[in-house]
This record gives sequence, structure tokens and C-alpha cells, in this order.
Amino acid sequence: MLQHLIKLDLSKNQLENLPEDIGKLQQLQHLDLYQNKLKKIPISFSQLKNLRWLDLKENNFDSSYLNIVGDCLDDKQCRTCAVNVVKAMKSAASEQERKRQQELKIRREEEAAKKKEEEMIALEKKRTKKLEKERRKIQWEEEQKLKELAAPLEEVDNTRNVSVESEVFETIEETKSSKSCFGSCIMALFIAVTAVTVGVYFYCENHSSDQNCIVLNQTTEKIYDVLKTWLKSTLEMFNLFVDSLKDKV
Repeated sequence: MLQHLIKLDLSKNQLENLPEDIGKLQQLQHLDLYQNKLKKIPISFSQLKNLRWLDLKENNFDSSYLNIVGDCLDDKQCRTCAVNVVKAMKSAASEQERKRQQELKIRREEEAAKKKEEEMIALEKKRTKKLEKERRKIQWEEEQKLKELAAPLEEVDNTRNVSVESEVFETIEETKSSKSCFGSCIMALFIAVTAVTVGVYFYCENHSSDQNCIVLNQTTEKIYDVLKTWLKSTLEMFNLFVDSLKDKV
């Protein structure tokens, strides 16, 4: 119902502010706001296209509003006040809309720039991922080629190792055989020397006065001791040689 108001008197009400939607009273022609405490005029005054009379005397407007409002000392000045205020508010509304559109444009440009930057980052990540995938593929192919090239060499090395191991085992077997033969020969020599020593002992037992027996016994004992020492050293060296061959295997 208020939208159909034509005349409105709000004078002497100590009003400090007017509602922002006062512009909806588009049928309003006469508005009296005399002697209030208003400091500003709502932008929506620009919508009061039928306003013909306006009194804004004795309010708390600053100098910028006073130039628009005027003195309003008579009916003509109040009519002029209505025209000037509506015109000024239209200009203010246009400026406000211009700033809003400018801010909206800047915000849209920022959003577009941000979106473009995000797209570029995503594209760069995709490109980097693709390059990394290609790099891994190339690396894998190179590794496969190296494996193919190394396979014959490994086969040769394995064959060579088998051959070397066979030779070592053969050497060990031959050494064992030689050791057995060597041991048999040494044992035969030891038995022979022992037999001679025993024979000399029994002979000299019955001919104790024979000077040759004394010398023969002494000589036989020395030979026997030297032979034992030599046999012991030889066997130790031979065992060390066999152990070294086993370690190589």
C-alpha cells in the first residue's frame, strides 16, 4: 500500500537515517523531511521519478549535500530541491553502478587469470608426467639392450668359471692321488728304514763288542731322526698346498 503514497510528511521526527528502499515509493510526489537529523540521502532517491516537492531544511548534511539541497525557502526552491536531489542521486547511482561493474570486471579478470594459471599448471604437470613416462620407457629399453648385450658375456663367464672349477677339481683330485702315491712311497721308505734299523739292532745285540755296531747304531738313529723330521715337514707343506686349492674353489 505504501507504494501508492503520493504525499509523505516526516518533518520534526529526529530521524537520523532513511530506509534504503525508500525508492520503492515511486508514486511519491511530495516529501517533507524538515528539521530532522539526517546526514545522508539514500541512493534509492534516484528511483523517485515522480517526486516534485522536497524539503530538507535543518538537517545535519555536510557541505556537499547542502549544494544539492539548496535553501528551500519557498515552494519553487522546494521543487528545485526535489529535481536536484533526484538528479544527483541518479548520478551517484550511475557512479556506484559503474564502480560495481568495474570491480566485477576486475574480479572476473582475476578469476579468469587464476583459472588460466591453474590450467597452465595442470598442463605443465601433464607434460612433465608424460616426459617422465617417456624417460622411464627409454631407460627401460636401454636396460633391456644392456641385458641382451651382457647375456653372451655372462654365458662365457659362466662357462669359463665352470671350466676353471673343473680344472681346480681335477687338480685337487690329481693332488689327492699324488698325495696317496706320495704317502705310499714315504711309508715304504719309512718301513724300509725301520726294517734296516731293526735288523741292525738285532745284529748288534748279538755282537755288542763289534766296534762297527756301535757306529752303525749311532748312524742309524741319526738317519731315523732326520727322516722323521723331514717326513713331518713334507706332509705339512703338502697339506697346506691342498688346502689352498680348496679355498680357490
